[in-house]
Amino acid sequence: MESSFEKALEIEPENIDYLYSLTEFYIGQQDLQEAEKVALKMKSIYPDNLKVDDILSYIYEKHSELPGRVEE
Repeated sequence: MESSFEKALEIEPENIDYLYSLTEFYIGQQDLQEAEKVALKMKSIYPDNLKVDDILSYIYEKHSELPGRVEE
């Protein structure tokens, strides 16, 4: 599934739907670091998109729930 998103992004690297879907895929795989990378890329392309802000907030919330995570 991941390779499908990556192939789609090769064709349209700034497509928010593809980027958002890839972010959701990584979240579903519990790969929050990759999800954050893609979400931050979306944020740089679409800085005023509230949907991007929401998913970044979700990722950061999940990061804080990880066992052994130390708050900074």
